[in-house]
Amino acid sequence: MDNKKRDEYLSLDQYGNKPSSDKYKDFSSFNHAGEHYFALLKDGKPVMRSEGYSSAKSRDNGIESVRKNRNNRDRWSVVERAGKFFLSLKAGNNQEIALSGAYDSKAAAESALSSWLSGGSRKGGKTAATTAAAAAGLAGGGAKMSKDVVTEEDKEDDYLPTAEYEGHPINDKKNNIAHFKHENGQYYFALYNKEGKVKLRSEGFETAKNRDQELSGVLKYHNDDKMYSTLERGKFYMMVLKDETGREVGRSPLLKKKAGAPVATKGKSQKKGDSSSKSSKSGIVAGTTAAASGLAAGRIISTSRNQIGETRNQIGETRNQIGETRNVIGEKRNVIGEKRNTLSETKSKVKEDDYLKCEAYKGHKITDTKNRVAEFKGPDGQYYFAVYDKDGAVRLRSEGFKTEAGRKDELKQVINHKETEKMYSTIKKGKYYINVLKDKTGREVARSCMSTAVTQLVAPVLIPVPPPPPKKKVAAVSPKPKPVAVKKTPPPPPKKVIPVKPVAAAPVVAEKGAAGCLKYWWLLLLLLIPLLLWWLGCFAAAPPVVAPVVAPVVTPPPPPPPVVKTCDCASLTHPVFTVPSGPAPKTTTRLGIAPEFGNSSSLDGAGFYNKLKSRYAGSATDRRFLDGVFKQMGYENGFSDAKADLFSSVTIPRGVSGNLGMKSSHTSVHRKLDPTDAKDLRAFRVTAANECHLHFMKTCGNHFFYNDCE
Repeated sequence: MDNKKRDEYLSLDQYGNKPSSDKYKDFSSFNHAGEHYFALLKDGKPVMRSEGYSSAKSRDNGIESVRKNRNNRDRWSVVERAGKFFLSLKAGNNQEIALSGAYDSKAAAESALSSWLSGGSRKGGKTAATTAAAAAGLAGGGAKMSKDVVTEEDKEDDYLPTAEYEGHPINDKKNNIAHFKHENGQYYFALYNKEGKVKLRSEGFETAKNRDQELSGVLKYHNDDKMYSTLERGKFYMMVLKDETGREVGRSPLLKKKAGAPVATKGKSQKKGDSSSKSSKSGIVAGTTAAASGLAAGRIISTSRNQIGETRNQIGETRNQIGETRNVIGEKRNVIGEKRNTLSETKSKVKEDDYLKCEAYKGHKITDTKNRVAEFKGPDGQYYFAVYDKDGAVRLRSEGFKTEAGRKDELKQVINHKETEKMYSTIKKGKYYINVLKDKTGREVARSCMSTAVTQLVAPVLIPVPPPPPKKKVAAVSPKPKPVAVKKTPPPPPKKVIPVKPVAAAPVVAEKGAAGCLKYWWLLLLLLIPLLLWWLGCFAAAPPVVAPVVAPVVTPPPPPPPVVKTCDCASLTHPVFTVPSGPAPKTTTRLGIAPEFGNSSSLDGAGFYNKLKSRYAGSATDRRFLDGVFKQMGYENGFSDAKADLFSSVTIPRGVSGNLGMKSSHTSVHRKLDPTDAKDLRAFRVTAANECHLHFMKTCGNHFFYNDCE
């Protein structure tokens, strides 16, 4: 049993030696730490125990639910928690209402259950289920049931309260239909009218496929008036839609009877000739025509304007639609006969509670190498899967499923859409981000682990880039040698010639002169060398001019823009933060009638924080509520992360609409604040990590949420 479950139950010995209930002799009831508990007794000893309830009235409703469901074998199961085995009893909405003590083995637990029940379990609404020994304390005083017929009260257990069907995203705009998965693990749909109110609601289904099959029957018949019958509940009634076989496929919310309306039988027309039976050709009794007109796509069924009794309205002229007079139970939340607990008393959980911590998804054996998927069974006995990335890190994780078949169906959706970027959305929780994968209907099918940065949704597609063409080879050019400066040498001065007197023998001299000139030819070459050097210097090429290298001027980048905090409160899932978009809220003119944490006008922010801290320590109901809202405000550990400096005194603007708390059950109702006394606008503001701030009104301590982030 995990720690959260331990907080909701006391140890079995704490239920012992308690006085028997005055109204229920086989039950004991008592108070502990401000909470109300009961136990089912066998031979005066507790065998089944309850969670804590915020009021005695809620506790007694729980006892009635146990008495109603304990003879139905389908409501029992053996659960394993922390290595021990327990008998769990659930209501028709799959909510656990009682838990046994611990057994050492599953066989021991099943043996105990077999000794309590006999005759099999209900299948398809028909069994011969009878109770075993009355001494087991499960037979309701020993009375045996000759047959187990599904009564309308039992049938209502398969539906959620009307408030649970409101405000879901529309998946089928043509027919104005929303389908969703509830926190109890089952699948539902809701059909809305033109005003956005619930027109028809469904039972819970184990799979989305079964839900969608039922929805096809609703779409086929919901505009056919003769397919409806009426169920009465005192001053209220419901319209029930059936298919061609007579099987129920949907029902309306609880509707309030109009004054003077005739009493309609359940699915049976009145006798011919009775003036109250006159209606249009639709086949609906006149007393139920108005309801059918509100359900049959707003069609107005004209009558012969015969007044039924003294107060019958003329339907054709006044067009009174039941949708306009529908009493949305809201604050009182009357839930068909049993006055079911409010949303907070059924322990509404944040979506993240359906997932394990990210560590639990790491390191499992991969069962699908192509998609890098691991399937495993969690510590809570449910079935999970994880999708890893190439590095082995957890990319996507699943919720828990009761069956392997349910996990398989969900995994198929994940594999189909995990590489499609438009199927993802991102949730911001404080400084953390979570990627959420949805299917084509908008239903969440998996999510990533928390990350401090927005991670890549889909691996990028790598497009091969062709290599660049080879560069042309350029022949290397040898640099020309620098010219060598040649110093010009002036010719030597001419030698003085000493005149010689001619010799008389002229022929001889001429012969000797020619031979003498040839003898000194090398002197001529020496004279030509300077001229050659001078000529080469004049015609040599000039050296190349090299431009100086100039460093480029680097301009520094502009500073990044300041980070602007944003808030996305519409993505939060806790009822406190889910503000309806319509219809217009009622106006609250006075606070303090239904206090939540009590008058705190004399306290400052730190004082109110200490008050909540004390309530957190002393009440499991307050602890669940405060942890839930603080986690939604971006605090990972819930109220444990809260500090006194988060609380400050403010004044709420007059005329603001939002969700206002009611009573110690922490119910939220949509209200507009316009009090006659200005002091009722004073509040404590709790600063959220994700900008979705919450307020507590000083007059009554009631929570109030409106989206005030800028």
